[in-house]
Amino acid sequence: MIATPGSPAWRRQRRAPSFLLLLLLVTAVLTFQSGQCAGGAEESACGVDDDEQCMENDRGSAEEINDEDCVDENELCPNWAKSDECRYNPSFMLKSCRRSCNFCDYEEYFGQPQRIPAHRSREVSEIVRLSRVYMTQVRNDPEYQSVLGECHNINDRCSEWALDDGCDDNPSFMKQSCSAACRSCDYVLSMKSSCAPDPNGVDAIEAGGMDELFERMLRVAKENEWQPTVLSRPPSGDVSASGEHTENIADGPWVITLENFLSQNGIDALLDWGAKNGFEEIKVGNMVIQDVTSSHLWCEADCSSQEVVSTLMGQISNLTGIDVLNFESLQLLKYEVHGPRVLTFFIYFGEVDEGGDTKFPSLNNLTVKPKAGRVLIWPSVLDQNPFKEDKRTDHEALPVIRGKKFAANVWIHMRDYQTGHKLGCPT
Repeated sequence: MIATPGSPAWRRQRRAPSFLLLLLLVTAVLTFQSGQCAGGAEESACGVDDDEQCMENDRGSAEEINDEDCVDENELCPNWAKSDECRYNPSFMLKSCRRSCNFCDYEEYFGQPQRIPAHRSREVSEIVRLSRVYMTQVRNDPEYQSVLGECHNINDRCSEWALDDGCDDNPSFMKQSCSAACRSCDYVLSMKSSCAPDPNGVDAIEAGGMDELFERMLRVAKENEWQPTVLSRPPSGDVSASGEHTENIADGPWVITLENFLSQNGIDALLDWGAKNGFEEIKVGNMVIQDVTSSHLWCEADCSSQEVVSTLMGQISNLTGIDVLNFESLQLLKYEVHGPRVLTFFIYFGEVDEGGDTKFPSLNNLTVKPKAGRVLIWPSVLDQNPFKEDKRTDHEALPVIRGKKFAANVWIHMRDYQTGHKLGCPT
């Protein structure tokens, strides 16, 4: 029997957790038709695999939801809601007082519909249930009003990743990006306060300044005999950049390579450090990302103080004219068989026996082969709007067929990155 506010059963329920929502949720899962999504999202939004299903919302599909469905079943609902019963008695209130509890537009602040893997359906369903209760409490708490648009799940696997202490294993990502599943809106709120942009900060690139930046890099590279090659660039116009031009793309973004940017001694030193410290699998929460066939190691603390690293970062700063405070730490990458940031510097440590090229599908499948000391540089943002991502430079690492591929990358941000990174601010 569902407890109504004020009844003896209701008072007992407030002292012990209610399992009504879990019962409703499990029932929905058992009767679920494969391919439907939470909150009436379109089937394609789930990307359901054979062994998975999307979390179905107990209200039905989007086509069935309208204002007439969002009602209070009891005339006392508004009063109960004002007394915080949406938070303290969600089993009853979220079913019978939907309008007063602001539960009708739930998915707008819950985030992506959640996948329920068959092998852990019970545990993930419980994470979703707890998230629902938590987000309703947050929705009705004035303290969190400023972060309601940021406190949600950005990925349909957030609830799965949150299992087994996944939120604490990778807090900077999970507590920010899967804050509904991790029930961490307090973290989002604290980061928003601590990580507010410096109003006096200076942008590394102004709108329309990409040509000037790459011209500078080509000029400095030529002076240092780094053999610059232009693989893609915007229409020439008045651009006067020098260097070897192999323009496969007539009207594309800038993509260039430099040779011998990192010496063999520098490569050996970084590989030695990576071997001693061990490459890690790329993970989100407690889950290894299966479709990423690389392991990585961040070059921080004792690594970043090495002469080879400080020299490399200094070269990049001199090449671009951008302060190293805007740089993320060097990330070492190891690819084996199977396969807003403003600028990306990708540094190859050696050749690969077969495979391992970097391909830009949107640039006529422009492909760059690994070579010791070669650096591949491309912008991550548009020239006329450097705060908007340039999708044309989306790229992929082709599978390593034979041998191993070692590389490193440095991401350069519009403003000071390091200060916020030390505070734990989200990127």
